[in-house]
Amino acid sequence: MTMTIQSDQDNYYDIIGRKGYQIIVLGEIGETWTDEVLHMFEREELSVQFFSWQNCIDLRLQLETVYYPVIQLWRDGNLKAEYVGYHNEMIKETIIEQIK
Repeated sequence: MTMTIQSDQDNYYDIIGRKGYQIIVLGEIGETWTDEVLHMFEREELSVQFFSWQNCIDLRLQLETVYYPVIQLWRDGNLKAEYVGYHNEMIKETIIEQIK
């Protein structure tokens, strides 16, 4: 079973530096595309580090992102894929397929 972990901007850099795969989603719970992305990962039983859009203003400024959801796949400290907005097939092909 997957787990969505509510994270805060202070641990973003710790998370991306971890060994193995890390999926990060920045967005808002209750927003259609963010919820769909989270459900997609849940169906695939993948853990996600979730950052609430309203609670990570400094992080958003650092990442220079203005639209959500932001989906990132990190592996061993290296960014492997990043999408802004909902890209169902691309997320499946590049993120889920790399991990499974």
